[in-house]
Parts: sequence; structure tokens; C-alpha cells
Amino acid sequence: MYRQLADEGHADAMCVLGLLYEEGRGGMDTDATQAVGWYRMAADRGDADGQCNLAMYYVQGRGGLPKDEAEALVWYRRAAEQGDEEAQYALGLMSEEGRGGVSRNDAEAFIWYRRAAEKGHARAQCALAYLYEEGLGGSDVERDAVQAAKWFHRAAEQDDASAQCALGAMYEVGSGGLPRDDVQAVAWYQRAAEQGEAVAQYNFGLMNELGRGGLPKDDAQAIAWYQLAAEQGDVVAQQSFNNLYTRLGTQGHATRHAQ
Repeated sequence: MYRQLADEGHADAMCVLGLLYEEGRGGMDTDATQAVGWYRMAADRGDADGQCNLAMYYVQGRGGLPKDEAEALVWYRRAAEQGDEEAQYALGLMSEEGRGGVSRNDAEAFIWYRRAAEKGHARAQCALAYLYEEGLGGSDVERDAVQAAKWFHRAAEQDDASAQCALGAMYEVGSGGLPRDDVQAVAWYQRAAEQGEAVAQYNFGLMNELGRGGLPKDDAQAIAWYQLAAEQGDVVAQQSFNNLYTRLGTQGHATRHAQ
């Protein structure tokens, strides 16, 4: 059905075919080159999804395409200007990081993040929150912890782990108009930690070690979470793991002598 519609010139069907080839569904073998071909046909007909997907393939250098972020930027912009929130987020990210042959532009990033965030895009909401937290986004954007907390919360509710960790930190210190609340901090740290967010794993481990936020002091839990964060290269977690492991080992050694 999709092939017939695509052959008749329907751009949305072309995009669906691209997705089927990308994921190897609908009886199709996984074939990135075929996926790119259909995405390009859809993109050339003005389909925003096709444009966004084609841009992604240029970023990754897949499907027979060269890795070309400048070309990706062109297609992301075309899709973003049609209101595609994934493209808007990607365009914001490339603007913030100065990729695709353009200089870093926080004001441009802020505009695109904001547009995607208002459509409910979780990563854009989190990115926007960080810009508010740091006062980045152009001369008209000042540090605003209240706005940061608002956007972190919206992203966190959609299970964005980075936002959950950041929101936990704001509850821990009571910033952004939020009350100081260790119970809330622990809850958000745990949700992020369970998704593999390293900083949250360390923070949740620390809360277990100290017995805060309604948690009992639990060195075994603390060391387990420190280890998970340390395995991802978190230097502070590595040090905390070593310190706690050494302390527990020393205590065990002393106990055995006392017996």
C-alpha cells in the first residue's frame, strides 16, 4: 500500500517507506541506503519528517551519505521552519554547539529550543532550562532559576533523565522557587539514576550513604550506586566509591580483630 502511494507521489508514504527500511519492518530488510532514498524523495517534496530524517543521516554519515553537518543543517532548518519539533531541537543543539559550519549562537539556540519546548519536546525543554539556569540565550535572556525549574519539571515528567537529575538538585538546595525538600530530591535522583544518569547515580548514592530524604543510612546501596556512576567515568563517584570501600574494609578488619 505504501509503495503504491509513494509511487503516486505521496510524500508521507515515501517517508513511511523510509522508516520501514530503516527499522526493517513491514516485510522490508533493514537497508539504510533505501531509507535515505525514500527520505530524500519525501524531503524534496517538502515533507518535514523526510527532511529531518535526511538531516539525521547526514549527521551520522549513513546510508551511503558522507558525514556532512553543513548539509544536515540545511535540511534541519527546512524542517524546523515547518514546525517539526525534532528538527527545531536539533537546530538549537547545532547552534549552541557551533556545528555545521556556523559559529556558536546561544540566541539562535534559545529560539529553536523554545519553539520545540513549547510543543512538548522533552530534550528541548531540558536544554532550554539549562540556558535559563546559566543566563545564556542572547542579551535578552537573564539567569532565571524559576524558569529553569519550570522547564526542568516539564522535561522530568516526560522521563528526561538529565532534567530529573537537575530538578533533584534544585529541590536539594531549594532554588528556582522550589522548597528545600530532600524527599523530592531523592525521588528525582532515583528516577534519573535508574535510567543510567551518572550524576544522579552518584547523588542518589550519597543520599543513601548519609541517610537523607527519608532513606535509611545504607552503605551497601551507596557503594552500589557509586560503582555504577564510577563505571561511566564519574571521577567524584570513583573517589567516593574508593573512600567508602576502604572505610568499610577497615571497619571489617577491626571487627575481625575484636572477635
